[in-house]
Amino acid sequence: MKTYDICIIGAGASGLAAAIEAGRRGLKCIVIDRNKKCGNKLYATGNGRCNIANALIDADSYFFNTEIHEIISSEFGNMRDLFLQIGIPFRDKGNLFYPASEQSSSVVWALKDEAERTGADLIYKTVVTGIRSAASESPSPGEFGFIISSSESDICIAKKLIIAMGSPSAPKLGALPADDIYHILENIGIKFSKFRPALSPVRLLSDIPDYLNGVRSKAAATIITKDGEITETGELQITGNTLSGIMIFNLSAYIECGTEILLDLAPGLSITELKEIIINEVSCGRARKALLSGIMNDKLAAYIAELYMAKCDNDLSNEEFADGLARLTKNVRLKTAPLNDYDRSQASLGGIALSEIDLNTMKLKSSGSISVCGEICDVTGKCGGYNLMWAFISGMRAGMNI
Repeated sequence: MKTYDICIIGAGASGLAAAIEAGRRGLKCIVIDRNKKCGNKLYATGNGRCNIANALIDADSYFFNTEIHEIISSEFGNMRDLFLQIGIPFRDKGNLFYPASEQSSSVVWALKDEAERTGADLIYKTVVTGIRSAASESPSPGEFGFIISSSESDICIAKKLIIAMGSPSAPKLGALPADDIYHILENIGIKFSKFRPALSPVRLLSDIPDYLNGVRSKAAATIITKDGEITETGELQITGNTLSGIMIFNLSAYIECGTEILLDLAPGLSITELKEIIINEVSCGRARKALLSGIMNDKLAAYIAELYMAKCDNDLSNEEFADGLARLTKNVRLKTAPLNDYDRSQASLGGIALSEIDLNTMKLKSSGSISVCGEICDVTGKCGGYNLMWAFISGMRAGMNI
């Protein structure tokens, strides 16, 4: 059985970054992944173009973590240097950074090539099922720390571990099931919180008519939490009884069963401005069900009109009708179902708590022989490159300091 300085479990963004930095220090690494190739999730990011980073980094970039953006900001230059060194210059589009090739595959290949150039052995189609102390089985007690095994046999011995298994989100891209991740963490005594989906479409308990299927519209969406209101603005997408779009993905981290989502379907207009538009339309003789079709998708306009006319008094004056319709358009209330579908989520909340980790080195506070990085940590960013930045930077720190 071969021995290594470091065993890295997971060959995604963080695991490959860790392997590169450790290898550059002369450490011999083995990187083990359950998939038939490395970087499976990376291939899909940015719709295949790999939105690798975001220039806008602040305390709101990461859910429930106010300190992570400071780490990302301080290390972004080093991350960019790493990519330049392996032949991946960035191209910016507004605040978003992509590889100049605008191909995720070029990023995966460059990371793989550099990991192998620095001496890493990449092992695929292998699921780690157990980790145990090597002290009692090594000919030189204390020389090696861990024996890593699959369900079929022992794989290797390694002095130290880097856990980069990721989260359960996107199982079609090769993510491990949550229970398998829990088993490994429990096996080596690492404390964690259970995962739940995030960056996900939101299913509704409220009924949505079939004719809205496929509708896209500019909107603002708000949910109310115990800490106050949270609002995102962007393109709303309706598919059956599901809402999606980047703004919905970003709100999904805060949604629980029965949470109300408030939609403003005319975000560029005040109630007064919208009311005036409606009054003008009525005075021109437009049918009430056709009102608002000049400022939003006509199917969505018809839906709002139906909602309003179902509960309003038919004897309202034009001004009263316009006022009520304007207020409803700015405040459509829909109830949400729980998020429980990893298949459609891009990331997960949960994992190893930051209180368990020395963020300067990514070592566990309970064991200097084990480091962690990437999605296995309880760090989740909004859409737009934030999660990849965390994966690469935490992986780099782990590899530099293990």
